[in-house]
Amino acid sequence: MDFLRTQYENSDTLKKESEFKEKIMKVWKCNLQKMHKHHVIDFMAIVDRDATAWIEVKCLNKTFNQYQYTMLSYSKYMKGIEYHNVSGLPFIFATRLKDEDCYYKHNTEHPKFKVIWGGRTKQTRDAFDIEPVVLIPMVYFTPF
Repeated sequence: MDFLRTQYENSDTLKKESEFKEKIMKVWKCNLQKMHKHHVIDFMAIVDRDATAWIEVKCLNKTFNQYQYTMLSYSKYMKGIEYHNVSGLPFIFATRLKDEDCYYKHNTEHPKFKVIWGGRTKQTRDAFDIEPVVLIPMVYFTPF
């Protein structure tokens, strides 16, 4: 069995991520350093050379009120919490939607979120698209 996964990033998805990255850096007055894929999380936010946050970024083809939840890979969610717990820095899940840019900031006072077996089920590209995901309620997202 082949466990190597095709990389699905393309010029369009990288352009969207880059545009969203620029907005995040401007709004939060930081630089975003792209992390190597073995770190799982997309970016480290930096001011001068100091780390200020761990940020996962997604550009989603949905509107803010379209669904009650936004899915995030369980492995990305857990890695973000691990980085938060070890460093004390915030873990942020930033999303660019069709009608809004918003973010979820991990908070230990939030209830435990539901975990399901899911992911990209409508346009599945390979077996790795279906995996454990955490459902983060949209009520915990803040527009920016």
